[in-house]
Amino acid sequence: KRMMAAETWFTAEEALEMGFIDMIVEEKKEEQTIYEETYAMIRAEAKFKNIPNKIKNNMQSEKKTFLQQLAQMFGFKAEITENEVEAAVVSDDKAIESAVEAKEEAKSDEKAEMEAKIEALDKQLEEKQLKLEAIEAEIQAKISYKSDVKAEKTAEIGFTQDQIVQASKFINSLIKN
Repeated sequence: KRMMAAETWFTAEEALEMGFIDMIVEEKKEEQTIYEETYAMIRAEAKFKNIPNKIKNNMQSEKKTFLQQLAQMFGFKAEITENEVEAAVVSDDKAIESAVEAKEEAKSDEKAEMEAKIEALDKQLEEKQLKLEAIEAEIQAKISYKSDVKAEKTAEIGFTQDQIVQASKFINSLIKN
């Protein structure tokens, strides 16, 4: 905990000796532009407090080289200060944050719009279900009415439904023969 609180830095060899790592692997460095490397260094300096002097000195010389190239490329004075660079980085970070916030707000608005559409569709579905239930009740009433009428006619004739079916089959068999 003490080492973490002090932001202790180790070389790969020191970390191996202390048992923090099992082995040292050669770094495969991806091609980065000098801008990307320097930007990463500036951000690291802003984030960490106790960077070892050896690393810090190396970062400072690379940063100066980059700053000189940058000044020359954009026509700035030859000695651009770190404060000017940091101000540009902070400005860039704020612009990114603003863009992210704007996107999040747009997504939030879009979500609210979609929720309103879903709510409207749910209401339409509920209305259609009520209409369907009414139609089903009407059909049931008609079926029930027809059954009642059929029962009345059967009662008028004096025969049961089964007797009528048997008679119908008998008549059909006589006709076929």
